[in-house]
Amino acid sequence: MIVFLFTLQKIAVFKCFNRVMRLKIVFLYLACFKLRF
Repeated sequence: MIVFLFTLQKIAVFKCFNRVMRLKIVFLYLACFKLRF
């Protein structure tokens, strides 16, 4: 049971991290786009 909860926590953290990374990539892409034009 503890292992199961730990795994769920790991998945939640990974999803959150994934979302943050995606936002960072989009932000960098928009910044480059603005600099270009």
